[in-house]
Amino acid sequence: MLSETIDKYLKICNCNGKELSEKSGISRSNISRMKNNPEFSITESQARALAKAFCSMNEELDFSNLYSELTESNKNLSYTYETFVQNLNDLMKDLDINAAELARDIKYDPSYLSRIRTGKRKPSDIGGLSLKIENFVRKRCRESEYSAFTDENGSISGWLTVKKTDNRNYTYDFIKKIDDFNLDEYIKTIHFDEINIKELPFNFPGSKKYSGLDEIKKAELDFFKAAVLSKDTSKVFMHSEMPMEKMSEDHDFDKKWMMGLALMIKKGVKIDIIHHLDRPWKELMLGLEAWIPIYMTGLVSPYYIKEWQPGLFSHLNYSSDVCALKGECLRDRQDTSFYYLTRNKNEVEKCRKNNDILLSRATPLMEIFSEDEKVEKILSQEGEEYFEPGSVGNTFKNIRIRVCEGKWALVSKISNPHIHFLIRHPILVSAIGNFEPQYSETD
Repeated sequence: MLSETIDKYLKICNCNGKELSEKSGISRSNISRMKNNPEFSITESQARALAKAFCSMNEELDFSNLYSELTESNKNLSYTYETFVQNLNDLMKDLDINAAELARDIKYDPSYLSRIRTGKRKPSDIGGLSLKIENFVRKRCRESEYSAFTDENGSISGWLTVKKTDNRNYTYDFIKKIDDFNLDEYIKTIHFDEINIKELPFNFPGSKKYSGLDEIKKAELDFFKAAVLSKDTSKVFMHSEMPMEKMSEDHDFDKKWMMGLALMIKKGVKIDIIHHLDRPWKELMLGLEAWIPIYMTGLVSPYYIKEWQPGLFSHLNYSSDVCALKGECLRDRQDTSFYYLTRNKNEVEKCRKNNDILLSRATPLMEIFSEDEKVEKILSQEGEEYFEPGSVGNTFKNIRIRVCEGKWALVSKISNPHIHFLIRHPILVSAIGNFEPQYSETD
């Protein structure tokens, strides 16, 4: 433990916290936290400064060995980078902090900050970044606003890098939902077999415009209705990078939206969807988890775009052969949303062609299939050694997982339904390969 390592070398060097602070250049308050807070995390630069300081006070100490001991002690903390990312996103959301404004103040490139927030980049000095963010927050906000985001010492940076706000294992939850899902029970729950599409009334003009949060919800549902009630059974394309938070707070809309997808699948329509993965890890995994019932039908092909570059506007593009829905809003400002739904043949054809181009630039997020022969072909590919994460068989009753490190993860559901998910997204492949199964008290 880091605090024990600090105390050990204070005794060896016969010095106190004040002297260590002066020698290392680290504030006395941070030295105090290192000594007294068993969950306090230090940066690499702080570890070097401490090792150098201790060596200057005792010539018998070896810098390399001491630095290694400090960093190893630091690794034993419950602190994780995922915690920092989650806390940073919570802070920015609750204090309504504009990402561009923050990036400008701390002198970070906006796209680099975005990649940090989505877990795609890890800064070399998380502690230093946390202090910059703390300085920005204290300048911008009143104490009454940010007091909830401080640790026991009143530090925002300490809260960002130590406080654990969420103990959920989202990778485990995602796999567990696949394991537990029963297609027969799901069909009964939503009364899928009782749905009669022809009985659903819907009057829709040639085109329609929508603006504001309430209207854009209606726009998406109107698209589903138009696609479902037409005689057309061609593929439907869906892509959205619109903010999810406000929409997801409306549980009634969520149910209607998922029912719209269920109706298209009831009709036998196949769906190509580009998921927008440039989101915080929690939001990403919860979003994929929500899609599991739809994935289980085998009628959905999910994609993503590598290195998606966010712009000033967020966009939505849905299309079938009979209707198309386009939407946009200022990024992070869903109240500025404007949607346009059309059945005009020329407009629909243009949207369809544009969406085909977008799909051609996308990469499969996962392949979903039921043929065991395809599994054997994947596993027998020369040069692709795979492993099975330990204890999976003891944790899940209806799942088998195989991982080819850096290339793919194969999640196979044994029954109800019998289906395979070949996942290729590098972050998901790594998460599935490295996740720790959870156990109950009786295991």
